[in-house]
Amino acid sequence: MDVVLANAKDVKNITERKTDESDAEWLMLLHQDGLLKASFQPHNDAKRMKTFTRHRDPLSREASSIVLRMQKAMQ
Repeated sequence: MDVVLANAKDVKNITERKTDESDAEWLMLLHQDGLLKASFQPHNDAKRMKTFTRHRDPLSREASSIVLRMQKAMQ
């Protein structure tokens, strides 16, 4: 069985699909015909680096605001 993580935007505007069962069947048919595009999944190293970067950004902003407060207190 080939499992694909697909982007919902690619198939959300399809009409006449009113139930989860018919949606699942429609997605299966698209996948069988090769029309369902798989989403990009980065490797673990890239995920880890992205997490560190997202965590570092607010910390650096907070550090700069703390430095400004310290400078203001010294004046």
